[in-house]
Amino acid sequence: RNEAMLHRDAAVAYNYLKERYSENQITIYGRSIGTGIAVCLAKETRPRMLILESPIFNMRDLARHHYPLMPAILVALILKYPMRTDLWIADVPCPVYLFHGTEDDVVPYNSSERLLKLIRTESRLIRIPGGGHNNLGDFTLYHEELERILK
Repeated sequence: RNEAMLHRDAAVAYNYLKERYSENQITIYGRSIGTGIAVCLAKETRPRMLILESPIFNMRDLARHHYPLMPAILVALILKYPMRTDLWIADVPCPVYLFHGTEDDVVPYNSSERLLKLIRTESRLIRIPGGGHNNLGDFTLYHEELERILK
């Protein structure tokens, strides 16, 4: 498998939904590494909105965060899935909502802050104080904001 295949799979799923719903009824959701696929799909379509939970800036950035001493050339060679969320997010035509925990030890919180600066449509970063990578659903704020956005 490669990244292009993942993007094609997402497009097939989206097209299936488009046969049953209008695009203004479709919300794309991505979490962690899946945010790269979600953002790329959203830039190629016209969904109602895009929700990103613990989004990555891109895979190279994430690899450098976890392995700071690895030479950049080695990081580039081993990354099969670049997931250039940072390059695609400016072309998303719908509102974008980012959820990120301040204590995320997998994807740094500043990934969301940096992505937010690149978005050209309505957008908002929902900061979950004390939230980690796998527990945002444990926070009342997460549910309150998600409900507000989806209404």
